Amino acid sequence: MLCQHPQSPSLKKLKSILHKYNLPELTAIPNEQHTYRSWKKKITIAARLYVTSSTYQEVEERSTLLLFAGINPEHLQELFPSTIDPPHLRKAIEIKAQLLTGTYLTNSRICKISKTTQDSHCSACGPVEETVVHMVGECSRYHDERSALLSKFPEAVTAGLDTLSSAQRYLSTTKLILLGTAGHDKIEIADFHKITLQYLIDIHHIRLL
Repeated sequence: MLCQHPQSPSLKKLKSILHKYNLPELTAIPNEQHTYRSWKKKITIAARLYVTSSTYQEVEERSTLLLFAGINPEHLQELFPSTIDPPHLRKAIEIKAQLLTGTYLTNSRICKISKTTQDSHCSACGPVEETVVHMVGECSRYHDERSALLSKFPEAVTAGLDTLSSAQRYLSTTKLILLGTAGHDKIEIADFHKITLQYLIDIHHIRLL
């Protein structure tokens, strides 16, 4: 029936869905000889592959890690601890992963992926876009928590932040908090994880208030 109306909106929509999920062309489907169960399995696999590939693509294109080009890959394993104590910081690992991959739902990200008129601005700082860098390294809402965190780092680690321009200081602060001292011996890795993960869970909870 649909093939009799090649320009129909329904047929165009069906073709676009088949193409999107890398499924057989409409004209080839009758030759596939699938049962309901085998066709359902094929669609399920195709959908999973699509989600996986689109996720990797988004991480590649939108990842906060793009801001940190040049970090030694050997040090990436230091960004996350293998075990966390106390257990409540396990949620912070999830938050940190989202912040690093650009999937944390800041207002800026929600605005990009939502079909609604979501405001991308920070609710605390006025006409400033709420990005990962703004949230972690700049937002005035978390000033006290951020200052308390930075005071726990050795002076050798934070030296020079105050001499940078505002934009560079916010970016450098974000890099320090999310990437820390990976590859350096200024602070113990375990201590770094403990204090930064606590900061991330704190600002996450404050943001939800």
